[in-house]
Amino acid sequence: IPEGPFIYGSQIIGSSHYTSPLQKKATQIDKSYGRKRGMPLSLDAFYIDETEISRGMYLRYLKSTGKKVPGGLDFTIESLPFDKATYQEAVQYCSWAGKSLPSELQWEKAARGTGLIMEEDDVIAASEDFPIGPFFDPLKCNTVESPYKSLLAVDQVKDTSPFNVKGLCGNAAEWT
Repeated sequence: IPEGPFIYGSQIIGSSHYTSPLQKKATQIDKSYGRKRGMPLSLDAFYIDETEISRGMYLRYLKSTGKKVPGGLDFTIESLPFDKATYQEAVQYCSWAGKSLPSELQWEKAARGTGLIMEEDDVIAASEDFPIGPFFDPLKCNTVESPYKSLLAVDQVKDTSPFNVKGLCGNAAEWT
C-alpha cells in the first residue's frame, strides 16, 4: 500500500465508525448528533496480504512449529479463512510468517483506499467510496445481511478494495 494521505473515519451521520482518539477533536455538537467526521491522515508505505489467512496457511504454520491443531475446526477445506485465531495466535502466526498485524489505520487505508479524489498530485475532494462503493451491497460482502450464510474461500470473496485486497468487508473478522 503506497505512502500518502487517506481519509480515516466516516462522513456518514449516525455512524458508529471513527472511534479513535481523533474523535476527541470533534465539537460537542458533532458528538451529540453523531457527526463523526472523516479526517485526512498520512501513512508510510506498508504491506498487507491480499487475502485473509486460510486454514491451509495456518495448518502449515502449526505443522512447522509443532503446535497442536485446535479442536472444533475443520481443516479439510484449506481455502476457508482461519477465523478462530485469538489475538495472541494471530501475532504468533504473523511473527512466524515474517509479517505483522496491520494497525487500525493501515487496515482502514487498505480497505477503503485513499478516500481522496486526486488530480495529478493535488487532492481535489474526498470521495464517498468505501470498500464496496458508496452504498452497502450484501452481495459484495459476506455479512449477516448476505445470502451466503457461511464462510467463503479466501479467494472467492466478492469485495475487493481499491488496493486489490479481498475480504475486508465481511467473511472472517480481522485482528489489528
